[in-house]
Amino acid sequence: MKDRQSDVGVKAAPAKLVASQVGGHLALDFCNTAGEHLAERPDELLPDWESFVRWTVQVGLIEPELYGEEANAPKPMVVSEGGRVHWRPDSQFASQQLRAILAGEALSLFCSRRSARIGMCGGGLCGWLFLDESRGKRRRWCDMKDCGNREKARRYYRQQQKSK
Repeated sequence: MKDRQSDVGVKAAPAKLVASQVGGHLALDFCNTAGEHLAERPDELLPDWESFVRWTVQVGLIEPELYGEEANAPKPMVVSEGGRVHWRPDSQFASQQLRAILAGEALSLFCSRRSARIGMCGGGLCGWLFLDESRGKRRRWCDMKDCGNREKARRYYRQQQKSK
């Protein structure tokens, strides 16, 4: 079994997106690291340590320059600067640290008035969660470019089939 450091032995975080950040909140974006939530077997988008570290860089939990050296990071440290949480992982406690950060973020969301604005994507088996910040709380999809577009294309196809 390889150690975490060799799994992440790259100097800079790759640009390849792990999961879209459409949730509007860190806790919801973490929930959305599984594709097709409503499927019998959802797709896990964080199947390994490297994917997890890439995701933490993409959501701003750790700085990009720490991507390659995260296993050798200094003692555990979480700092909040300008409303953003930054995490300096300790390889021995990284999993517990992440759970603590995400639990804190989830509690702050669920115990706030914003919790009434949590919605679930209506696009097929997607089921991704998001904060509906739209006027009138009318958002229906995780992302208009993804599930919204597919739903509109399905609707158009059905209308075309009926008119034939």
